[in-house]
Amino acid sequence: MAKRPEHQAPPEIFYNDDEAKKYSQNSRIIEIQGEMSERAYELLVAPEDEPLLVLDIGCGRGLSGSVLDENGHQWIGIDISKSMLDVALEREVEGDLILGDMGEGMPFKAGTFDAAISISAIQWLCNADKSHHVPHKRLYQFFTTLFACLTRSARAVFQFYPENAEQIDMITSQAMRAGFYGGVVVDYPNSAKAKKYFLVLMTGGNQKLPSALGADEDSSQVPYSRKREMTKGIRGKDPKKSRDWILQKKERRRQQGVETRADSKYTARKRSGRRSFVTRTKNLYEVLGLNRTATQGDIKGAYYKLSMLYHPDKNDKSELAAEKFREITEAYEVLGNFRLRKLYDKGIFNVNDERYKAHDEPEKEDDATTRFYKARMRKEHPTAASGRTPIYNFDEWTNAHYSRSFSNQQRIKSRVYEKATQRKMEDNTMPTEKVIMSVFILIVFFFAMQPESIDVDNIRNKKKES
Repeated sequence: MAKRPEHQAPPEIFYNDDEAKKYSQNSRIIEIQGEMSERAYELLVAPEDEPLLVLDIGCGRGLSGSVLDENGHQWIGIDISKSMLDVALEREVEGDLILGDMGEGMPFKAGTFDAAISISAIQWLCNADKSHHVPHKRLYQFFTTLFACLTRSARAVFQFYPENAEQIDMITSQAMRAGFYGGVVVDYPNSAKAKKYFLVLMTGGNQKLPSALGADEDSSQVPYSRKREMTKGIRGKDPKKSRDWILQKKERRRQQGVETRADSKYTARKRSGRRSFVTRTKNLYEVLGLNRTATQGDIKGAYYKLSMLYHPDKNDKSELAAEKFREITEAYEVLGNFRLRKLYDKGIFNVNDERYKAHDEPEKEDDATTRFYKARMRKEHPTAASGRTPIYNFDEWTNAHYSRSFSNQQRIKSRVYEKATQRKMEDNTMPTEKVIMSVFILIVFFFAMQPESIDVDNIRNKKKES
């Protein structure tokens, strides 16, 4: 089975000079592209006597644009591959060409185009070619900007090759979310090779989809409508938190690829007595007396203030104070953590989810620090024979906490003492060395001067004799 192009490389790399040459010279590719362009234009249902301005998305070398030229329409093409656009320029196509990424949105004014067409391009948005790419967000950005730059009675037809049913759902759901009506038309659904998928979108109302080729209408069309249509009859009511609303939200998250718990008979059922942050009637911000705009410093300050106020030791072991103190502590554990606070604000935090729990190292049984804090947390302590309550071994706790600091300080002190002693010894030996050096210099000077005086006397004696 051949590997899909979008799995091999990003489009700007895959459609290089060699691939562009193949698209311009391979007669089979040209024939298939021409047939799909003709079919996409047919699904546009363009008026015969009125020229339109059409946006060709993923125009490539301009084959689909040639079909628009033959039918008397003006067009502007956009593509991410520079090599393909260079081939289109060599062919001297009639339309204007733009180099751009459709996942970043359509850079046109509102209401510019009367229609849009795309051949074998939209499936590329379902892949994350870069670390910051999120497929459903790029699809939504594309459809939102496309909806804005089309007129109110426009149509857009996309021929694409979906990898699976989930990919079809993701593309269509983002299109409907952006405001489009329409659905998927499948030509020759019973054929493995001739099957073709066309996404037909409309901006001006939910009209009847065109008939597919090679099959009955019921089996070849997948209709979709905007979510707004579902809530038209219940204006003034709040369907949030209902069972249907929760099931739709979970299904939407599954389509987005987010891990979601399976549905059951307990889904959306209110449960009393559950100790969960999500099901509390009072949210965590109210527990700390703050609002959602509070900073991390405000949260920390409120926690310290309330914990001192409601600490059980300061309220004569009151159960009400203990319960309040637990709520404050739990609220701070979530809101004090930036990551957990972000999840809580989005409404997707669940304390029972293993992904959101802190994974601390297991406590050691023989750790003096652990025993110390465990002893402090115990409410009752057995009384020893001496009458005293053995809470902890302070010497053991001190060694466990500060033994390394003590050893470092002792090492530093010994090093300083050694340097001071060495400096003192050097200062004491310095005068003796100076005296010895002076005596040595005098002796050398004396012997150096003695031969010269002897030579002078010999010269004088010789002169007298002569």
